[in-house]
Amino acid sequence: MLTQAMSIDAFEKNMDEVINCPYVLSGKKISLLLKAISVSRLFYELFDFCTADFDYFKERKKYFVKTASYGKKFVLPLDSKTVIALGFSVLYCIDSKEEDLVTLLNDYFYEQNINNAYRRFTKELLVPFKTEVLSVANAMIREETEVVAVAEKKHRRKNLLSDEDIARVHELLEQSKSVILQYKIEPDLKTELIILYDSFNSALYEVEPEKIKVAYLGYKYGILFHKKHDASLIKIEEILKNGGIL
Repeated sequence: MLTQAMSIDAFEKNMDEVINCPYVLSGKKISLLLKAISVSRLFYELFDFCTADFDYFKERKKYFVKTASYGKKFVLPLDSKTVIALGFSVLYCIDSKEEDLVTLLNDYFYEQNINNAYRRFTKELLVPFKTEVLSVANAMIREETEVVAVAEKKHRRKNLLSDEDIARVHELLEQSKSVILQYKIEPDLKTELIILYDSFNSALYEVEPEKIKVAYLGYKYGILFHKKHDASLIKIEEILKNGGIL
């Protein structure tokens, strides 16, 4: 199990790889970053807190703006919490294909070649995002912020699933999400399945078995509704049965 210090080191290393890689490797590096985040309790709490009331597609136009004088440009939020929420949301939406990175770069970070545009994107958004996340994460460990008070309260609860089981289910869900993204269905239906995926993914930290069960069944039957076989579900169900959830 990762310690908090190990989680911070892993986040910093993965962020540096996203920031410093060429554009052609950015998709892979972002996926690896998000996967590492998903198995860290520290970062789960941090991003859950920062994004709780943040509706990315509603708030997006405040920071990716269109002006008569300068055309399209990116404006960095002024407060730490919003920088974290925006940065995480952009990375998540790029990974889930809800945001097209090439379009984003061409519209708001345009340069003569795609690598230079990606450099601007990392410098203007990802570097400040990394700085703010590390600042808050370290403050959480030192118990200096309100964020850590919320996080520690949740940490004291005893989860139904072990950290190893949660990590395994996260891994299986990543495989399941890959299957979803390949579905040839309407975009709105695919978005609904991703919402069910997120709901179940978050519910794994619940201490009430019924909440985990309901979230899982919603995800399971959402997939079955589209008549799609997903081998990952069978393995997830075994873990939940062994944990007394089902």
